[in-house]
Amino acid sequence: MPLALISHPLFRSGPMPAIHPDQPRRIEAIDDRLIASGLDMVTQAVDAPCIDETTLHRVHDPAYVAELRARTPETGWTRLDADTWLGPDSLTAALHAAGGAAAGVDLVLAGQATAAFVLGRPPGHHAGRAHAGGFCLINHIAVAAARARKHG
Repeated sequence: MPLALISHPLFRSGPMPAIHPDQPRRIEAIDDRLIASGLDMVTQAVDAPCIDETTLHRVHDPAYVAELRARTPETGWTRLDADTWLGPDSLTAALHAAGGAAAGVDLVLAGQATAAFVLGRPPGHHAGRAHAGGFCLINHIAVAAARARKHG
């Protein structure tokens, strides 16, 4: 069984303003390291689906998710806090990253992969139930844990 390498085209686009550290080149750098190490030969590419609303709301307050949707700009950037910016595709990318985390759990627990790695952005481990933080909009780690508990 392979390592599931979960990604989505949105993770490679949507650059943040030049002064922000979360840039698409992070994904390119990881890709380069996977190739250099030979790990790309033992991975199974998986497209990160969008997280379903039921799982999302197990982790995040629906009012918070609605606020993110309402504040998503058509162009430019909305600053949610000192570190966390929201661009036109940021929320959609975060929803796919969370979906990728859930899909990774599903693949491992079904025996279809030995492990899963979501090669995604924006990151998600700092987001709280009802707030963004540390570049993070949706908490992918909490989504993965909720999905694993559901299988439990």
